[in-house]
This record gives sequence, structure tokens and C-alpha cells, in this order.
Amino acid sequence: MVPKDQPVLIVGGGIVGCSTAYYLSKAGFTNVIVIEAVDVAHAASGRAGGFLARDWCNNQPTQALAIRGFEIYSELTAELGVDIGYRHVNTLSLNLGSGDGRGDATAPGWVDGQVSNVSVLGTKGTTAQVHPGLATKALLSKAQEKGVKLLRSRVIAANYSEKKINSLLLESGETVPGETVILTMGPWTGFGLEWFGKSKIISGERAHSIVLKPEPGRVDDTALFLSLPAGETEVYPRPDGTVYVCGQQDEEPLPADPALVVSNPVMCADLLQAAYRVSSSLSGLKEESTSACYLPTVKDHKPLVGLVPGFTSLYIAAGHFCWGILQGPATGEALAQLILSGEAPESIQRLDPARIIK
Repeated sequence: MVPKDQPVLIVGGGIVGCSTAYYLSKAGFTNVIVIEAVDVAHAASGRAGGFLARDWCNNQPTQALAIRGFEIYSELTAELGVDIGYRHVNTLSLNLGSGDGRGDATAPGWVDGQVSNVSVLGTKGTTAQVHPGLATKALLSKAQEKGVKLLRSRVIAANYSEKKINSLLLESGETVPGETVILTMGPWTGFGLEWFGKSKIISGERAHSIVLKPEPGRVDDTALFLSLPAGETEVYPRPDGTVYVCGQQDEEPLPADPALVVSNPVMCADLLQAAYRVSSSLSGLKEESTSACYLPTVKDHKPLVGLVPGFTSLYIAAGHFCWGILQGPATGEALAQLILSGEAPESIQRLDPARIIK
């Protein structure tokens, strides 16, 4: 249980960190600082697809976070007062190969490539999308209206004795005092754990994406999951008229500095070719942008959300893999409740870091 007037230091300006800041500010915390090494939504929270599914995590430890996350996004546009690229979508699965044209009447008209075995994965009642970068920045902006501060700097160490944290040390040599620290650094959270003498147990898998911009009106609001010999590729038309295409994971090691993340041009080219094959509306377009991000991973494939063992006020929220955007706001909400009350909400009880961190 943390007093509302004491400093709370959140390290990481992605969807989880900014959501936590937002819900702490709603709960009345008056001295919250988000410390971000590069920029808000710089990594996966600005480069991910933003696909939301209400029931794809059912019967998993993250089921409650997924359901609550899906609900939260339906509320956030009104709460935040800005466009975050949110809308409900239909979602289809299809094979892309030697099919004969559309392959199935359930495919929308713009999906006119060699596709087959079309099936429904979700409807507008169960799947949706959001623009991750817009949502992350809007959450922080609204929190800043309530006094949350943003500090752009790189943390390199922590000052602590026994179970108590005293401050964080910045690359500049400055220190930021605070007894409560929350690590929300995505795949880089492992480096943060090392500041406190813990093992670096979180890493990441690199995934690639491209953004295309077809002529207005050429695509609708259907999200596509394509089965290809090289793996799954996802295609998400967005409300702003662009089309986001992602997939192509590899084992490139996570760089220590988030600013050093680069994409593999061959894998981005493969995504472009997949887009060409699925739709003549996309064929021949040049990429508006290419990118890569690392999906944060934990060895047992469950996020770590809660109090870090051995400390009275060190918290962690990371390891959501591909569901960070969906579960991020619900994670921030639950973490704020834990910090306020000292009791972990049911939604994160099965994600206790003590199961792995000793």
C-alpha cells in the first residue's frame, strides 16, 4: 500500500507504463513520473498492429485481462477525448496459395487474390482494433493533465538497501528519488531487473511490419489472418485509410538500447509480397513505412504482473507477448489497484512474479 503523495517512478513509456500512470492519476496519486529512454510508444507500443480480441485468451491465465482490456477500449475514446483509431472489425482466416480467386463467398470483395479455406475468426462483437501509438500517447497526455510528469532519460542503475528502494540513477549522472518503482519496459524489463540484483528473465522475439496506403475506399474494415508456408501474416486495414501488415518473426537478439532496433529488409519485402497476393487493391503499392519490434517473452509464456520478491515497493508488468496492446490498459488498471490497496486484483493473481523471480 503506497501513500498517494509519495513518488511513484514508472520506467517505460509504452502502453503498460502509460496505462499505469493513467490509472494511478485517476486514483488520486499526485507524484507519478514516467521515465522513458527514447520516446513514448517508441517500441512495440508504437509499431504493433493493435488487434483486439475479446475471447482469444479464454482458459488462459490472462483471460480476465483480455476481457477487461476489450471492454476498456470501448470506453477510452470518450474518456480520452481524442481519436485513437478504435473500431470494431470482422476477422477472417484464409489460406494464401493456389486457390481460385476469392475462394469463398465470406471474403470481402477487395480480397481477390489466390485465397481459399476462408473462415470467420471474429465478428464486430468480439474483435476490434486500435492504433497503439495514438492510444499510448493519449493515455499519457490525459495523465499529464492530472499532474503526471514525463522524464526522457535512460535509467542505468538503482540505489537500494535491503528491501527498500531509495532512487534511480540516470545516464546523465542525476538521481531521481523514489521508494516505489514500476518496471514496464517490455522486453527490456530484464535489464531493469538486473538493477535490483535479479536475473534478466525477460527477452523478446523480433517481428516485422509494413504500412501501405491504398486509394481511398479500396478496402473495408476486415482484419485478415493469412496462412502461408513461411508462417502467419496479418493484414489490418485502419480507419485512417492505411493498411498494416505484420508477421515474419526471427531470432535476432534483443539490443540493449531500444533505439537500436532495426528491421530485416528481406522479411519486410516478404510481407509486401503477401499483401500483393491477397488483394489487387494492394498490389504494386510502395511501403509508407517498414518497421520491427520485439514481443516480450517469459519462459512460461505468462506475463509478470505484481510485486517483485525481496522488495517492499518494486513492481513489474511485462511479458504479454503479442497481447500487450489488448491487455495493457487492464494491466495498468489492476496494477494501480494493487499499489493503492496492497491487494492484487483477481485478474493478475495468477501472474504473480514470485512464480519465477526469486
